[in-house]
Amino acid sequence: MIDVQTSLCILIKMMHAHYDRKVILLLDEYDVPVAKASDKGYYAEMMEVMKTVMSTSLKDNPSLEFAVVTGCLKIAKESIFTGTNNFVPDNITDSRFNEYFGFTQEEVDQILTDANVSGKAEEVKRWYDGYHFGRFDVYCPWDVMNYMRDLQQNPEAAPASYWKNTSDDAVIRSFIEYAGSNITKKLETLLARLRHRIFQKALSVKENGTKIKRCR
Repeated sequence: MIDVQTSLCILIKMMHAHYDRKVILLLDEYDVPVAKASDKGYYAEMMEVMKTVMSTSLKDNPSLEFAVVTGCLKIAKESIFTGTNNFVPDNITDSRFNEYFGFTQEEVDQILTDANVSGKAEEVKRWYDGYHFGRFDVYCPWDVMNYMRDLQQNPEAAPASYWKNTSDDAVIRSFIEYAGSNITKKLETLLARLRHRIFQKALSVKENGTKIKRCR
């Protein structure tokens, strides 16, 4: 267990020694092991491992230049990051990095040009331009790139919802079960309001002949 807990720190120090340059650590989806552990019943054990991994790797590590940690769950210093400090959090409500949560229109235009499928621009926009962060409308990269792959194999390929079923909702389900009927009623109210807004939007589209985006 000790080897696992200190392995990342050791790797960082070895890379520093070999390349004679401090390491930049990119840790994507840090919360996935915790979510899986919560779903499978070994949450306490995983939390202990993750706390040690994070504290030994991120705090007072002379071989580390800086670290970028991403995940769906908000970083809480009182959880697995208890032994670390100096975090600068960014999320989808911040304005500094909105365009980096997906492909921008300019990037998608370039991808379509490079793939010689510029004629599919409207179709790609209708299917995958479903996110809005701050001042930016962005496309889902996974959907766009999978569709580009299919188009290379078959120029007549139809768009598909590639993103569905690519993630686990165990954490959300556990939160709902833990919170009980109170949160369930709130979610039902939220969904009812959302259905009403979609219905009203659909009526407006029908009356005005305008288009709405599909959020995939």
